[in-house]
Amino acid sequence: MKGGPNEDAFRILTRPEQAMGLIDVGTIRSRVAEVDMFKKFLKEYRGGKQTPEKPTS
Repeated sequence: MKGGPNEDAFRILTRPEQAMGLIDVGTIRSRVAEVDMFKKFLKEYRGGKQTPEKPTS
């Protein structure tokens, strides 16, 4: 998988510190959600988007 188009996804799903044999579907979904959330954060961070501040009064 090294150097392939799915290298990062493979590395996330098979990271050794949490992988103990085959992982279940729930774990995979959790990791995918984690990655999606981080990708959204990076996209917003790189784009300079800021969440509107609420008035304090």
